Amino acid sequence: MIWVKVSMRPKLSDERGAVLLVVAAAVGALILIVAVVVDIANWYEHKRHLQTQADAAALAGGSAFQLPGCSDTAIQKAAEQYSGKVTLLAASPYNVQVGNTPDTKMHFLLNSVKYYPDGGTNFSDGGTPCATSMVDVKMTETNLPWFLRLAVVPAINAHARVSMLLANSLKGQLPIGVPDVNPQSGAVIFYDEANPGTLSTTHAKYLRKINTGGGLNEWANTDPSGPYTAASVTMPASGHLGVVLAFSTDGPPLSPPLPISGMTVTQICAQARVDCYSDPASSGLLFAHGFSNAAAPANKTPVVRAATLNTSTCADL
Repeated sequence: MIWVKVSMRPKLSDERGAVLLVVAAAVGALILIVAVVVDIANWYEHKRHLQTQADAAALAGGSAFQLPGCSDTAIQKAAEQYSGKVTLLAASPYNVQVGNTPDTKMHFLLNSVKYYPDGGTNFSDGGTPCATSMVDVKMTETNLPWFLRLAVVPAINAHARVSMLLANSLKGQLPIGVPDVNPQSGAVIFYDEANPGTLSTTHAKYLRKINTGGGLNEWANTDPSGPYTAASVTMPASGHLGVVLAFSTDGPPLSPPLPISGMTVTQICAQARVDCYSDPASSGLLFAHGFSNAAAPANKTPVVRAATLNTSTCADL
């Protein structure tokens, strides 16, 4: 009988194949980290776009407000159109959610106290937009899947609100300025921009020169005795109220002031020796001039500031 003694020491000390285990563990960890990063980026992208949808919906609904003639249906339709959610009023909405998200996962609520997952309902926050003077949009995306499909994000919420508020007082407002050197008479004319030739929606009131200071002539709607009398203006049905300043070289003491009684804004501005700022044909005020309230240095004109709205077409930036 022959006995053979085999030593196991070399095999136990052999480290070949250990690197493979380390690499496998590292690759698994790397895949997990990448998946987490992708999930966070995907969640952030959906959350950011959902906020864009809510903001756009609230702004669109706010722009649909009209007084008089406020329409809850028109406001809701405008808001839903920009929400990205398919509804009865908006069959082909703008701003659909990114990532080919099914519409069934998108939820839109208007003037709701709660979000969709919490049982929110339309108009539960005080009532309809016309009743509450606000457009409150709550958007929700439900069941956003993880990259590895092992779980889902139950809900992503976004909120935006546009409110119509009445200003009690204003300060720091610049006066409206026009580049007319020395007019003799002036008037302010409120009118319906959608129908400038309609007399019933034209409201004109004379202006009086009340002061001269800092190289500028100041005009206001004061009575001869000095007190200010507010102009009574009815909001036109179109909801587009415009204002025009008219000045003329005709006026006291050499001639009567420019005629404004029984005339539309188009007729007033079409008179000879009358300039309107801006021309009612262009709709709206084109520019406003202001000046520093600090005293001008000797022999120098006051510091003039201006804002101009350009009506020409320009390329998008």
